[in-house]
Amino acid sequence: MPRSDRTLLRCALLLALAVAAVPAHAVWQWMRGAALTDFRESDWTILRETAREVLNNRPDHEQVNWTNPETGNRGSIIALATFTHEGRKCRRAAMRNITHRGRDDRAVYSLCQQQDGDWIFVSESALLAEGTTPPPDPQ
Repeated sequence: MPRSDRTLLRCALLLALAVAAVPAHAVWQWMRGAALTDFRESDWTILRETAREVLNNRPDHEQVNWTNPETGNRGSIIALATFTHEGRKCRRAAMRNITHRGRDDRAVYSLCQQQDGDWIFVSESALLAEGTTPPPDPQ
């Protein structure tokens, strides 16, 4: 996947994990062609809940699937590794989203938990600049 596509997907997952007053689909509608553009608010809600469950409660390598019978969209999230960065718990996670139209996107992210419990993205360059080596992606 090209770097620009990975960046767009990282931004989209950040939005999915954040609690926002603006509907997620309204903010990211410009991402034409990505699976996330087919998501409705109900998909974003299920994706956020699944991501929080995986990041907060599931061990590394346990995949959690999600599906929205209302839209036909589905996906999975798996925590690949847990590590510490700047004293915070961080997780490397893989996400896959499949739409009812057959779009299939996959990406891997590093996220760190904040004091309030929310998870935010941490760029690979920020991890490296602070001396943290992100766990490698699985082959």
